[in-house]
Amino acid sequence: MTPNRTANETVVEAYVDVWNERDYSRIPDLVSDSFVLYDPAVPEDVGTGPVGEARGPTGLVSFMNRLERGFPDFQFTVADLVATDDLVMDEVTFTGTHEGVFNGVPPTYRSVEIQMMAKFHIEEGKLQEHHVYFDQREFMDQLGLTFPTVIAQLPTLVRGKVSLL
Repeated sequence: MTPNRTANETVVEAYVDVWNERDYSRIPDLVSDSFVLYDPAVPEDVGTGPVGEARGPTGLVSFMNRLERGFPDFQFTVADLVATDDLVMDEVTFTGTHEGVFNGVPPTYRSVEIQMMAKFHIEEGKLQEHHVYFDQREFMDQLGLTFPTVIAQLPTLVRGKVSLL
């Protein structure tokens, strides 16, 4: 525990560690059964909510596994953390290399470094909500998936998807 951290800040730090260490067994200790992750990267087929929502510990683990398959080396680095009674906000840098399929997009083998903000609601020592904010266009740019850079990626993206007559 970092000196002078509140209990809620400590919960968020432990939660970030779960992501970085891929230690999903600690999730029930940190998130409530009614937990919701609001993140535009969460697809509908995570199976626990609409696009942009992963619900409960099961939905969270499902999304974490998906992110790990797509970006096996991903890491979140916390730059700043601010807390009030039941709210914690942090600024993080997400880094990773797109080496696997992520949300239907074949690997581009490009590295990304994205600045993100997050807001956490905490009650009785457990995360209730995690809201993620980031520039989706910048993310797609870094993966080479915006015009005109996507043109160079087309052979990789369509490999195995298109059959010739």
